[in-house]
Amino acid sequence: MAGRTPVAVRCETRREARDAELDRARREQDERFRRLEAGKWPCPTCQRPLYPEDGDTSGDECGPCQSYRRRAAEEATTREDDQAKGGGILGWRHRT
Repeated sequence: MAGRTPVAVRCETRREARDAELDRARREQDERFRRLEAGKWPCPTCQRPLYPEDGDTSGDECGPCQSYRRRAAEEATTREDDQAKGGGILGWRHRT
């Protein structure tokens, strides 16, 4: 440290501390990524990769597939109701 100013020593110490913190954060991020990759599974319908962090459990469908199934079921129920009422565009007209 001979010939180095206190300011230079302080700057180098801060830089080393910042580099150590960045390395720690990078290692944590890499470990999190490895855990996610190890726990992923494909959606049974579309094969999209799902991760445990999405709130799903292994074997569940992805959100878009679940939405599609829900919407299809609602439309089927609506169609059945329309057919029971005599549905169609002019379903409000009663046949005489």
